[in-house]
Amino acid sequence: AGAGAAGAAAVNSCETCRDDHCCSVYEYCVTCCMRPEQASVLKQLLGRTSKAFQPLLSRAKDRYELCTAACRTNSLSVQHENKFRDPNGRHCFGAEPAALVLTDVK
Repeated sequence: AGAGAAGAAAVNSCETCRDDHCCSVYEYCVTCCMRPEQASVLKQLLGRTSKAFQPLLSRAKDRYELCTAACRTNSLSVQHENKFRDPNGRHCFGAEPAALVLTDVK
């Protein structure tokens, strides 16, 4: 029962996800996005996504494909093309990208 029960408990888990719909772990981003109560967030995402990402999201055949596409890191999740805007919120399924977290430059 051990591993199976743990796997079943993780279905639609939002562990590592925050109120801004950004998560530190891709798999949790997808499962949280799949929750029925996130339907309005996905509608906002589809309505506010930049033109560059509309073709990708509009090709999604179902909610799972939409969530996997939305949670992938993309140009909105990085700054200066090589650093995540927020290392703890790099996978987002909301209409807004992760907030910019300023870190010390060394």
